[in-house]
Amino acid sequence: MMGVHVIFTCETYHHLTDRSTYFARAARYLRPGGRVAVIDLNGQGWFARLFGHFTAADVIRREMEAAGYRLVSAPDFLERQTFQIFARQGGGRP
Repeated sequence: MMGVHVIFTCETYHHLTDRSTYFARAARYLRPGGRVAVIDLNGQGWFARLFGHFTAADVIRREMEAAGYRLVSAPDFLERQTFQIFARQGGGRP
């Protein structure tokens, strides 16, 4: 199987259950050197606070680390969202 370069999720991370297991299993579809990009609400807007539709950046990072990833980058240009990019620990396939 060829695999993909990037797995991208935008404002859906908080809807997933058992996220560490989900992304540990998803790793098999990444090419060596592939990345996982996660954008999720940061809890600062009224919608996120009212409905709880967000995941804190530190929670995302801990769960992704538990799934076997390491944080590569965390761009901070989004006002109401966190943006984190992860790579597999060791850089290759699981």
